[in-house]
Amino acid sequence: MASLPSLDRLSLQPGRAVVATGTLGLNDLPPDLLEALMEAVEAEEPCDEIVKLCSLNRKWAALCRTDWFYDAANRALGYYGEFHSFEEVVTKLVDEEGNPLASAKEYFQVACNSHFDESDMLDEESRRLPWFEARLLQQMRADASIDGQGVSLKGIPTDLSNYGAIAKIAVQWSAECLEDVPTDRADYGELAKLAVRKMGEMLDVVPKDRADYGEIAKVAVQKDGRALEHVPKDRADYGEIVKLAVANTYEALELVPKDRADYGDLLKAALSSGWRRVPGAVPANEHFLAEQSGYGDLAEEAVKQDGLLLQFVASPTLHYEDVAWLAVRQNGMALQFVDPYDDDLGPRKISRFYYGIVLAAVEQNGMALQYARRKYRGNRNIVTAAVRQNREALQYASDELKQDPTIAFVAGGMKLRLS
Repeated sequence: MASLPSLDRLSLQPGRAVVATGTLGLNDLPPDLLEALMEAVEAEEPCDEIVKLCSLNRKWAALCRTDWFYDAANRALGYYGEFHSFEEVVTKLVDEEGNPLASAKEYFQVACNSHFDESDMLDEESRRLPWFEARLLQQMRADASIDGQGVSLKGIPTDLSNYGAIAKIAVQWSAECLEDVPTDRADYGELAKLAVRKMGEMLDVVPKDRADYGEIAKVAVQKDGRALEHVPKDRADYGEIVKLAVANTYEALELVPKDRADYGDLLKAALSSGWRRVPGAVPANEHFLAEQSGYGDLAEEAVKQDGLLLQFVASPTLHYEDVAWLAVRQNGMALQFVDPYDDDLGPRKISRFYYGIVLAAVEQNGMALQYARRKYRGNRNIVTAAVRQNREALQYASDELKQDPTIAFVAGGMKLRLS
């Protein structure tokens, strides 16, 4: 028989619950006590919570004076390990004086007082204890409850039957623990998603040849768009992953090769997304976006590619005038998306902004005249530039200028049929 370790070196860890054979089982407890017991099992300190149940009412207190209650508690906690009953497990264990444990209550107390450290993980005597796995899991829960301090998978045997449950708690509280999880485990993908959902950067340790790498990467970049730097650029789903990344933070677009055929679409996705410089920090809004470092540069780059992307640019952006000018120079029809007002400063100064923007727009595409504010459709210089580029633009001029002989001459000396 195996000797029990001294109580000062025993450790915690939940294992598997077993079904009683030939004795009263969990389901024989009063329903209200059974419900309370199962809730206590999931607590950070389950042993303490179970003991507290005995003081909650007289009926339960009477049951706690019987070995039946502690036998049920041991089963619920998984303290019997691979054994099926207290009678079976007690024949395998003796205390340090060679005596078997006298009762299920004493067994409960010994198991609950157990605590395992890293040196115990490879100790065969410790690993043979029926409650070894169960107490390790409970210990991990308790460590995680203290702000995740001390949570680690280092030294935890990976062949434990409940290693997956232990690892799940560990990576949810300390994503770095994923580095210690064997990548060939059947549940590695699930554990990796939990880790990158907490810290996107952990995508760096995930093997890139996994069949589920794309799914894991999508979870990672939605947590932190900058995790995109770890995604191979030759993946078939790279563009899809980029869109999720830039929706989290526009900074991710800096990681994307500009020679991609779909770069314009990715720019559009970036501009039209609710960016958060710090993931989860504040709800996105136009002023928040516009104040972010690098936003103006991204906007300029976008409209150089496609002027119509101006429709997605937040108008309070620093140097919005420069962005708008670049947009209409690339595509005059972007004039329809120009915001001629600043919510903070009032109407923009026409001489410095809107007049020049309209003129640049109609020089690029005369038909952009239709999107100019009414005052500027009656401006001789603007209308002249518009009809010089496209004589059909005359139809959008003011009534007065439609009849102007000089402008008609510029339009080609033809009197257009105007409705």
